[in-house]
Order: sequence, then structure tokens, then C-alpha cells
Amino acid sequence: MRRIRCETSGAIQILTIDNETKRNAFSGSMAKELVGHLDQADQTPGVRCIIITGVGDKAFSSGHDLSEILDQGEASLSPENNRVFTRTASMVKPTIAAVNGAAYAGGLILALSCDLRVASKNASFCVSGARVGLLPIGGQLSRLPRLMPYARALEMVMTAEPMSAEDAYAIGFINRLVSQGNVLPASLELAERIAANSPLVVQEAKKGVEISLQLGLAAGEAFEWDCGPSLTTTPDAGEGVRAFLEKRAPKFKDR
Repeated sequence: MRRIRCETSGAIQILTIDNETKRNAFSGSMAKELVGHLDQADQTPGVRCIIITGVGDKAFSSGHDLSEILDQGEASLSPENNRVFTRTASMVKPTIAAVNGAAYAGGLILALSCDLRVASKNASFCVSGARVGLLPIGGQLSRLPRLMPYARALEMVMTAEPMSAEDAYAIGFINRLVSQGNVLPASLELAERIAANSPLVVQEAKKGVEISLQLGLAAGEAFEWDCGPSLTTTPDAGEGVRAFLEKRAPKFKDR
């Protein structure tokens, strides 16, 4: 049965793309289902980080089911039909792509739209649009060159050839490179480190980095000076400073 599996581990929500026979492609209502889970997680106070992964060890996701794209025509490239792959970039909560295999087309968009990426050594990344006669969208022409050297991103776009996990790690596109089968444990460990920090600061920091990425250095600096002083009077700041002075781990509350 094609679906999105949802599990919770403490303050971490794990969303698993389950369509292994089609390389975890999005078929039927799967896209709508994943967006629904992401929207709900973003609004749930107890969730501090979201991990997205795929079933098995062959593919993270191959994106849209191509047979459905042929039926949809131009509508298949509309922002609404591709919102599932870009939603994580606009979320308040931090997200991690646990890339357990091939991340192609929409699967690549989903991975690059997440804040952090953990990949197994058998993973690969591909901008496959030119090979199938479709323009790469959803950040493959805009966001990708900001997450890796421009020339490497352009090479991926024009050749439509996969990039190995080792090469992606070497150029900084992925944050952790782990052995096959260990991508989810490694992602959980990273997520738990994030969840132990101030949820408010993590969320505002994510927002500030996104502003810098989209609008440039000056906009990012303005956000720092506009937002930073106001956070010094929050309960998180009080708890964080007290914990530091008392030499203990801080205990931040969800709000």
C-alpha cells in the first residue's frame, strides 16, 4: 500500500515515504498526505524536528510518478502540484532529509528543501529533468547553486548525471555521510541534538538563514539585529543562562 508512515520518537517526528516498488515515487494521494503531516508537525508544540526518509535502501524518492505526470500535462509543473517537495523550506520547524538511496527529480527537490541532509554511502543525487525533457523546477535551478558550488550544480543540471554521496559530502551538500543502513539512526542523533536546544532560537535561526539565502547578506544582517535583542527577554534565554551558570543542561519548554 502506497502511503506516508508517521512515527514519533520523543520530540522528533519521522515521516517515511512508503512506495518501494516504484522507488518511493509519489503516487495517488501521497503528496497531499505528506504535506498534511508536515503542516500538522509545524503546528504541534511538542515536535521540535522532523525527519523525512524513504523505505528500503534503494531510493529516498524518485519524485513524481512519471506515468501520472503524462496524464497531468502542464499542471504537473505547477507550484501547487510540487508543493510537497518544497514545503519543508517554508516550515518553522527544522527538517532533516535522511537520504537512504537515490534522490532524483522531486526526491532531490525534497532533499535540498530540507534544512539538513544525512546520506548513506549508497545514496545519489540527480537533476534528471534534461534527460526526460522537463525543466528542473522547485529550486533545482535556484536553491541548488546556493547549497553547492555553482559549477557543480550547473553540471548536474546540464548532464542529468547522478552525483555520488561521497562527492555530495565532499562539497558540503550533505551534513553527514554514514554507512548503508545507518542513515536513520544518524539522523535521529542529529535531530535530538537540535531538539535539546531552545526551540525558539532554532526556529528563528532557521528563518534568518533562509532570509539570507533568498534575499542576501544585508537582509540577513538586518534580521539578526531586529530579532536578536527581543529574544534576550524570553523564558528560553532565562533558562539557558541560568543553566549555564548552574552548570547543568537546560530544560526548554514547548510553547
